[in-house]
Amino acid sequence: MWGAMSKSNQEKPLFDTVAILGLGLMGGSLGMALKQRGVTRCVSGFARKESVRKAALKLEAVDQVFSDPQPAVAGAELVVLCTPLSTMAGLVERIAGALQSQAVVTDVGSTKLEILTELQKLLHKGTHVVGSHPMCGSHLTGIMAASPDLYEGAPCFVTPTARTHGASQRRVEKLWRSIGCKVKLLSPGEHDRLVAAISHVPHLAAVALVNAATDEQLAFAGSGFMDSTRIAAGSPELWRDICVTNRKEIGRGLKALIAELQKVERQVRSGRDQTLTATLERASERRQRL
Repeated sequence: MWGAMSKSNQEKPLFDTVAILGLGLMGGSLGMALKQRGVTRCVSGFARKESVRKAALKLEAVDQVFSDPQPAVAGAELVVLCTPLSTMAGLVERIAGALQSQAVVTDVGSTKLEILTELQKLLHKGTHVVGSHPMCGSHLTGIMAASPDLYEGAPCFVTPTARTHGASQRRVEKLWRSIGCKVKLLSPGEHDRLVAAISHVPHLAAVALVNAATDEQLAFAGSGFMDSTRIAAGSPELWRDICVTNRKEIGRGLKALIAELQKVERQVRSGRDQTLTATLERASERRQRL
């Protein structure tokens, strides 16, 4: 364990100890936000890499940091999983026995239904899981890209199920509101359908646009292409996990996108100005309303 406890400027913080497992962009930014706002007395962190642990202390994202998740969660009333989706179940399995009674586990994962089903099976009696997903981030990754303002003004979905412990849900809502998020409640299934349409499918569309162009064509790409495909630069591992864990809803969304593209293709090939103009006008109007 590295680090020394820091004293909060706030006399009565909302939480005593919050443990953050995974100190990349999301976890590092969360730690910074919690510490700068005096939300918790202690931020306890876990990261596998020594370089990340050193950076987390230097950037004041944590008060103490560990190379093992079990001591990181000892005594924590709230644990936030900020690791890739594919590692969350394994982490919870490792820490389940180290959690104090009534501890709450939440996460920042981009999909909810499949991962929550897994985590609910792994936690011991007396501890609780509440799914959450703050809709913020960057194509940049790693703790060096972290910012205490990353969550400010961002929507955050909290995804209770029929089994969700009410007091634990309120704690998680309080966490995200305390760092500037706007909380919205959705069921895990509703969440996965929504984010497939507005996040996951658009990402794959950007991936397809980049991969459909030749190297020679990409050499002349301008601002329009760069704006349309910026998100394709995101972490391949993160997006692989998203696609695997939300494959059903993403599949539906891709089917709808393909149908729309086929409609536009028919309009372009037919040379019918009026129908093509109507399609372009509808998209322009809807985008401007955003």
